[in-house]
Amino acid sequence: MKSLFYLCCLIAAAAPFLQHRTPTLPPGQELAWSEHGDVLVREVSAPTRSLHSSFDCFRGCGYRMGPRRVEKDAAGRAWAVFTVWRGAQRWKVSEVFLSREGASWTDVSSWYWSAWFHRSGGPWRAITRVEPEGGG
Repeated sequence: MKSLFYLCCLIAAAAPFLQHRTPTLPPGQELAWSEHGDVLVREVSAPTRSLHSSFDCFRGCGYRMGPRRVEKDAAGRAWAVFTVWRGAQRWKVSEVFLSREGASWTDVSSWYWSAWFHRSGGPWRAITRVEPEGGG
């Protein structure tokens, strides 16, 4: 559980620093970045209560949190979106949970129960985008 907490803090603390660093992540997780923001992909092969939202990661690491909302991307897929800040720095965080068949969820609880009752097949991915507020 301690390593999960450290991973969460890495996600939360990484927002302003990742452009020039390559952190070490557990197997099944990858991190990519561009001038528009950072992307963390977490992959899981079985339903687990250890997978939780990035909202909880940022909140657990002491960031101030804006309310969660849902926004659709260009493909029409719904994403959970919220703003986090520490001091004067603000980031827009977007997150979606995906199945290999293309099903998607905006919250980890909906994903978990769908996976648990075999309504979707794994492996699943939790994709989190972190970008400076305003689109960078």
